[in-house]
Amino acid sequence: MKFRLISLVAFLFIVAVSTPAQDPAGKLEKASLVGLSRVYVVVTTTPQAEQDGLTSEYIKTEVEAQLRTAGIKVIQKADWGVDDGILSITISALPIEKLPLYACSFTLDLKQTVIPLRDRNTRMMGATWQAGGIAAFGRPQFKEAVKRNTVTFVESFISDYKAANPGK
Repeated sequence: MKFRLISLVAFLFIVAVSTPAQDPAGKLEKASLVGLSRVYVVVTTTPQAEQDGLTSEYIKTEVEAQLRTAGIKVIQKADWGVDDGILSITISALPIEKLPLYACSFTLDLKQTVIPLRDRNTRMMGATWQAGGIAAFGRPQFKEAVKRNTVTFVESFISDYKAANPGK
């Protein structure tokens, strides 16, 4: 039991330390949202989470509704163009053996077409806005707790989006 608890703490520490550094003031991230008019939402979860009822489609539906309610146009993959963003949400959830817990990490990335300054003819996808974190949830509350955390991160995106696009 003690080994499992130490393993959980070590896992959460590694995930926290490996999270990319962010612009402290968020100015660059917010600036990357100026003029963005449409987003395509992609959600990825772990197979174990899917088995336990947390499906990618469930989270995607919730996030898309949240974005639409905030006035952000959500598109499907077939409609995506180089001027659009991809809101990529990754939820990694691992059940802790012999404990009624899940260890979870959340990552939200807004990916957009970017052009490197050294070669203006090259276009590639890059994450221009990010949020994320880690948490542990009891198994009975797992699905709803993950949804609540995801909604909170999406609210952060919406807030930054509205600050960058005041007329929308």
